[in-house]
Amino acid sequence: MKTKTASWEKAALVLIVIGAVLFTVFPFYWITNASFQDERVLYNINDIRWLPDLTYWHNYIDVFQKKAFLKYLVNSFFVASLSMLIALMVSSIAAYALARLKFPGSKVILYFVLGISMFPAMVIISPLYL
Repeated sequence: MKTKTASWEKAALVLIVIGAVLFTVFPFYWITNASFQDERVLYNINDIRWLPDLTYWHNYIDVFQKKAFLKYLVNSFFVASLSMLIALMVSSIAAYALARLKFPGSKVILYFVLGISMFPAMVIISPLYL
């Protein structure tokens, strides 16, 4: 049997969802807004602009003309693709060995890998920065 929720509960839920969406989307808006502003306007703390007065495209032109952005992008794509392919090959071979071959310690290794995969990556990486 379904119970009807009060309209104030639905309104509160909608407000919470709207707040969460704004909290999530606002940094993207702020970065995009800042990218269309001149540096002098951007660093003026006394005059915060929610919308730029005029669209300043020179920031994007400078990225492609003064910096080797496309070279950096291609290098990043190459490194990410190569590391993904190497990880895929190594993990496929290891998964096959753990699933099909019986050797001493295979269950321990399998449970260790399954246990580690239950934790988010940031939990495992964060002790490196302490």
